[in-house]
Amino acid sequence: MDLIMEDLRGKALKAYEALFSGREAVEIEGKVYRLKHTSIQGLRRFSIEGYSFIEQNPDKGNGWAEMAREGHRILWVMKGGSYLA
Repeated sequence: MDLIMEDLRGKALKAYEALFSGREAVEIEGKVYRLKHTSIQGLRRFSIEGYSFIEQNPDKGNGWAEMAREGHRILWVMKGGSYLA
């Protein structure tokens, strides 16, 4: 795994932990970032260095949303409107 992907994976894991543990902020590399909510659906999200980490919308009509409704915790990593992980 290259260093960029390893760094992104570490940030995603920290974002995941913060989003799904009910915390209001995430600390990465000594900096604290407040978690925010999307304006329309109210989904929890966090952004850093052009990457967005956002929870799955359970109200969508797809398999990922169905899993979220069943209690699975799904986090999306996005950059520039594209899904990365």
